[in-house]
Amino acid sequence: MVPTTLRRIVVCAAAATWMLAVPGCVKQSDFDAKVLEAASQAEQAAKAEEKVAQLGKDLHALSREVERTRQAKTDAEGRIETLKQKNADLQEQVKTLSQAEEKVAQLQKDLDAAKSQLEKANQAKKDAEAKLKAIEQAVAAMQKQPAPTPGAPKK
Repeated sequence: MVPTTLRRIVVCAAAATWMLAVPGCVKQSDFDAKVLEAASQAEQAAKAEEKVAQLGKDLHALSREVERTRQAKTDAEGRIETLKQKNADLQEQVKTLSQAEEKVAQLQKDLDAAKSQLEKANQAKKDAEAKLKAIEQAVAAMQKQPAPTPGAPKK
């Protein structure tokens, strides 16, 4: 791009050259109109250059923003994959936990059944001990009675 001051110098030089090359052939009003037109065009060119420069800055800023957004997207996708893996791991843990809970429930049922059997066995033991004691008492009572004499009549 050509700097604004350089353009103005070129425009002024062209106007001066034109004035020297064509003296007296142009009305002063036409000449003044052309000078104003050239100045106006130079001003428009300067504004256009400023706008181009600003648009270049804006483009650069937007390019950086696009790059940051792409990087953020890549980062977010990475985090999503990590979270998906953690979710899969947690689902596997839930499955394992559910299976363990089922095993615990079954073991609790087995334990309850074993306790019931133990209570029945303890009751049977108490009953057997009571019968044994009764038998022992009966045997002791029998032993206290005199032995029948061999020829004595039986009752």
